Amino acid sequence: MQLKQGDPNLKEMLLWKQEIQGASKATNSLWAQWNQLQLKNAVLYCKWETKDGHSTRLQLVLPRSLVPDVLSALHDVPSAGNLGVTKTVKRVRSLYDPLFK
Repeated sequence: MQLKQGDPNLKEMLLWKQEIQGASKATNSLWAQWNQLQLKNAVLYCKWETKDGHSTRLQLVLPRSLVPDVLSALHDVPSAGNLGVTKTVKRVRSLYDPLFK
């Protein structure tokens, strides 16, 4: 273990790994998707690629505090129709947040 801590790159990774071990389920999920995460204008997105690999899209990672407002916006507006809970949740997942459950 001493040799690993002498290497600045490994030392940094060890610190990150130690910090993430006690983190929330949502943080661990984001950590697992590290290679797909992108920052654009200080906003966090998750990059999704189609199965065939021909196209990609960025999915906004929502702060938990905004989830009720987004659900309301997608469910309560007249143009949304009455999708019901299941379809509203599916719509939120597809548009905004890879962690929304």
